[in-house]
Amino acid sequence: MLPCRAQPVKELYSRRLRDAVLAPVGPERRCLRLVHISDTHGSFYDVPEGDILIHSGDFSNYGLQHGLEEVEAFVSYFKSLPHQYKVLVPGNHELYMDRLPLEQLREMLGCTPGSNRFLLVDEEVTIEGIKFYGSPWTQCSMAWAATTETSRAERWRHIPEDTDVLVTHMPPYKIFDLAWQPDGKFYHWGCQALLKRIGQVLPTLHCFGHVHDEVGRKNLSFGADLEVMFSNAAFDLKRTANLFDFHVPVEPPAVMAPPAAAVDPPATMPATVGYLQVTGQDLVLDLDAEDPAQETVFLWKRLPANRPNQLWQLHQIGDEHSCRYGIRSMCNGQLLQRIGDGLKARRSEFGDAMTWAEDGVVLDHNGCTLVCPRRLRSGQLLEIAPVPHEEALKLEFLPVECF
Repeated sequence: MLPCRAQPVKELYSRRLRDAVLAPVGPERRCLRLVHISDTHGSFYDVPEGDILIHSGDFSNYGLQHGLEEVEAFVSYFKSLPHQYKVLVPGNHELYMDRLPLEQLREMLGCTPGSNRFLLVDEEVTIEGIKFYGSPWTQCSMAWAATTETSRAERWRHIPEDTDVLVTHMPPYKIFDLAWQPDGKFYHWGCQALLKRIGQVLPTLHCFGHVHDEVGRKNLSFGADLEVMFSNAAFDLKRTANLFDFHVPVEPPAVMAPPAAAVDPPATMPATVGYLQVTGQDLVLDLDAEDPAQETVFLWKRLPANRPNQLWQLHQIGDEHSCRYGIRSMCNGQLLQRIGDGLKARRSEFGDAMTWAEDGVVLDHNGCTLVCPRRLRSGQLLEIAPVPHEEALKLEFLPVECF
């Protein structure tokens, strides 16, 4: 692992608990060490020890764009770190991850319920009496894009007013937000709506990243005795962690996981990721990477590195005895749908989308299936018609192990 630096420790007190902590005669206090890092972009650092590690996004360069390897490497690293709890908020470089169902994303990133790792996407979690809220949105048209001030304000309004530690990827306006651009000038990348909401919520600590050029931490006043500590710990240039000792009253430890995300289908088993390969052929169902609309489906040779455009999720539809599965693209998050007599990845809800059955047949809601072409080749578009199952194109599901 790469070495990094650390700022001297700053003492913080939860505003929600501060009166109890600072009372002349009050409950016994205890202290939790918070370690903030961000924008590690595929590199792995020997970060300082602490109780709670906070990563505020851009842990990768390309997310799932080129396959699973970059994400797998990060998860292995993240799991290996010794911190008792870990909080993760994604960033704009986690490409294609915002198109996945949240439960599947938790599983992929090793942040499943019952673990000590918490993925926060517009969610809260309370750890040892400290309430965290995380939100990944930025102005960039990449992952978790909210390109207008109005759309971001709508996201920020959900930040609870009793938040102790706010974790976003985007900075607030004019606070560690000066970013160098190719024209040689620096511009403010921060969000005014976010700063306004912080002035209403007044968290003790706001952790973020996104901007690599202006990093650090500082207290800013929002009125008499109302201060917020701001921390930009983007590692890409300065490689410096920000450390905080967070004081809380002694009370029974509590860890409250975020509520389980709603899942589209009535699933009786976790979603499974893998290839849909033509039985007996080295051809797989592929989403055309050259299609600007990201919806053209055809057959192509299986490519190395588990590319998202060739990977699909299966969700069991119905009860535990069902043998039918909804099919969702790992590349664009859409479902297979019949359009005319052809196949597209277009739907976002299961409804009457195409399903795969364990006998290898892909069906629409009327029982029509894929027609088997006379000559199979790369680039072959697929047709749907009411043909007998024995004459249909058969696809076998080949799962891949994410982690």
